[in-house]
Amino acid sequence: MNSDPFRIAVVATAYYATSHADVIVSRWLEPRPTDPQYGWESPQTRIASMYVEQQNVKDHEDLSAEKARRFGIPIYKTVREALTLGGDTLAVDAVILIGEHGDYPTNEFHQKMYPRKRLFDDVVAVFESSGRSVPFFFDKHLSWDVDAVAEMSDRIRRDRLPFFGGSSTPFTPAIPEFHLPKMPDFEEIVAIYFAALEPYLFHSLEWVESLIEKRSGGETGVREIIAWQDDAVWNAMDRGEFSADLLIGAGAAVLPDGGQVIRELREKRGKPVYAFQLRYHDGLKVTHFMINDGIKKFCLAGRLRDAGGDFAAVLGTEGVERFFPHFARFCRKIEDFFLTGIAPNSPSRLYLTSTATALCMHALAQPGVPLATPQLVIPE
Repeated sequence: MNSDPFRIAVVATAYYATSHADVIVSRWLEPRPTDPQYGWESPQTRIASMYVEQQNVKDHEDLSAEKARRFGIPIYKTVREALTLGGDTLAVDAVILIGEHGDYPTNEFHQKMYPRKRLFDDVVAVFESSGRSVPFFFDKHLSWDVDAVAEMSDRIRRDRLPFFGGSSTPFTPAIPEFHLPKMPDFEEIVAIYFAALEPYLFHSLEWVESLIEKRSGGETGVREIIAWQDDAVWNAMDRGEFSADLLIGAGAAVLPDGGQVIRELREKRGKPVYAFQLRYHDGLKVTHFMINDGIKKFCLAGRLRDAGGDFAAVLGTEGVERFFPHFARFCRKIEDFFLTGIAPNSPSRLYLTSTATALCMHALAQPGVPLATPQLVIPE
């Protein structure tokens, strides 16, 4: 029996305090005292190598060099070297790719153009040349580019890669805990997110999709997306494009006066606000409402058909005081995947949420105009 420790290669764009590399990778090196409450104790696997593309991110102090010294982890100059441990063939048992944070350009659609596709290709090239693959975790959405998302998704399916990717939000418990029917029949959902227009939209999309993909009939895909900004958001609500009651209910799930916050914003036409509505082929409408005024949590309210009633909840995320403990839960999911080879969700979800994130930002370039989304037919 092979008694060598399970080795993980980390591929990251940047590694500084509270970056995604920090809240994920650092937990392998130094689990936090409160992490056991969230399912993460001493890892059974170890970080064996790192490739960090940017170690001089503006206004941030790099952590990778210090972590490498303290824990005896080599930092390599290329992705290939990190995965081969400087040799000729794949020499690790799993890969973590975190293409989040760093100094990269932003395009006209408010998307930061992280090199996720390039890094993904570099990892898969090592798999291909080595004649085998290992469990591959991919943080966040696949790419800012719709064509790149399609190409990456096709490669995952074609090569049958052991792959798990996406956001921490689907694995973060909601408060209050709510129980949906086994195959719920949703009529409408309104979700609220905060902080960052495109990156946190992906988190909101992932959370909602993890709920609605279980609906009666399964996931049908998105027919079109429409985006509104500032006054146009409130005008759309006044026209009944999305439910004011559900938006107020989502706010009330966060704070006792959260509903009143929404009413006051509506009255004073508070800015900036954005709304992205996904219209699914089966008639479901989901609106993601972005705001940074008074409500700084992921929350939602939904309505079920056939008198199923309304429901509302907020994600139980916590901040830096507990080092973002929902990532401790996420680390548990990642390591379980590494050890079993069984991903907790299908790559089809990540295809949908990655593509939808990009297309929402394209829809915002023509606010109020429905954008047809033939790309959002879920691959078999």
